[in-house]
Amino acid sequence: MRRIILFFVERSFFFFFIFLETVSVAFLVKHNKYYNIKYNNFLTHYWYYVESADANLKNYFHLKEANEELKANNLKLLQSLPTNFIAPHKDSVYLSWGGMNHQERKYNWLMANIINNSWYTQTNFITIDRGASQGIKKGMAVVTPSSYVVGVIIEVSPNMSLAMSLINRNATTSCMLKNNNIVGKLNWDGKNIHEFDLDYINTRTPVHLGDTVVTSFYSTSFPPNLLIGVISKIDVDKSNNIYNLKVTSFANFPQLRNVYLIENQYYQEQLELEKKSINYSDINR
Repeated sequence: MRRIILFFVERSFFFFFIFLETVSVAFLVKHNKYYNIKYNNFLTHYWYYVESADANLKNYFHLKEANEELKANNLKLLQSLPTNFIAPHKDSVYLSWGGMNHQERKYNWLMANIINNSWYTQTNFITIDRGASQGIKKGMAVVTPSSYVVGVIIEVSPNMSLAMSLINRNATTSCMLKNNNIVGKLNWDGKNIHEFDLDYINTRTPVHLGDTVVTSFYSTSFPPNLLIGVISKIDVDKSNNIYNLKVTSFANFPQLRNVYLIENQYYQEQLELEKKSINYSDINR
């Protein structure tokens, strides 16, 4: 202990010099606009590499689990799902060599990794290591390697993108009961990260505990029939004759590592067309 004290006493002027230098730099950065901008740019630039390194370290320790998922749900298989295709338009029918009609691709899948993920606030988001330079666009769906629904891309930079998680109070998803295709709206009440609310299901609809909930045919981002969860609680709102349903999620949000991004190639066309409906809001037919 005495040697440690003597070490600091003998070098007290050096440590005092370092302290003064640190204070001087702090004042310079705080009160000089030019150096403040330089400092912030420096932090932003290198923080990206710190997050990437952290994500790579996490991926290393989850490598076995991720590889098992990727083997079971590889990209080639997902790209060939029947729900990715639609019937060709009548004015553009293409024939294969065998004479069969080709189907037109509507959904395209891309692999990506998560470099940041929140699940502990009321408005949670997911940062992904792919951006505009890799073909990522706003509105793309985000799912796990097991095709469990996770969120939707809302912002894109050149090499990264930001997704609004399903566990975000501002997120809503068009979904349906798998056994009868009855459509409802999925949202999160901000309480349990493993449980969602399913609204607008009429009490005349047969609903049972354990029924599977999937994405509907009306979603602009998700292909139909992607898994969301199962019915875990059933209550009835007698004043409106609708169910108050709870859905337990298939996705485990705190453990997300690898994801797939799904592009609806007709997404922008559909949005632009539906925006025009406001021009006809006062027309009765």
